[in-house]
Amino acid sequence: YAPATPPELPAGWCDTRYGTPTRTTGECMCHQGKSVCQGPGCEAAQGFIWYAYARCPTCRCVPKPAATEETPAAPLEDTRYDDDDFDDVDPPEPPSAPGDDVDDRTWGEKVYDFVDDYGHVILAGLFVGVLLVIFVPLLVVQTLASAKTTDSSPPEKEKPSASSGTTSSKTPAAAVSESDKDK
Repeated sequence: YAPATPPELPAGWCDTRYGTPTRTTGECMCHQGKSVCQGPGCEAAQGFIWYAYARCPTCRCVPKPAATEETPAAPLEDTRYDDDDFDDVDPPEPPSAPGDDVDDRTWGEKVYDFVDDYGHVILAGLFVGVLLVIFVPLLVVQTLASAKTTDSSPPEKEKPSASSGTTSSKTPAAAVSESDKDK
């Protein structure tokens, strides 16, 4: 997190020929591959070399010395950490002998490890399963209902063909009254 206001630093504290000053943190980032940091508070990590003026006012970015065949350039190391920082880390277990593949984990631990490793697959499968359980029956019911309504629709009345040339001059009411007379 960078502060809202930059620290007040003296002019020329970071030589811009060999480094780039940060705007808000008071650090000088040495140019990669072209310069190195010189001083007791230089830091190197993840391919970057820098120093903070507040922690090391005597540090400077200087041109990288040319590597010769007798003295190749040493690789950068992360100088922020010492070996003492890793004293609380357990040493790796020695490799087991053949035939010692006995798994002493409980069934619950095995299930927990499986879910931890494949949880995303399990969640996706549950999601797809729920969608199938809900939407497939709805789709089938809707398809059957629409098929049933098209089968039970009333037959269309035949319209008089235009080729017969006969038109009835009677109104529908007159046609009904004549059909009543026939009864």
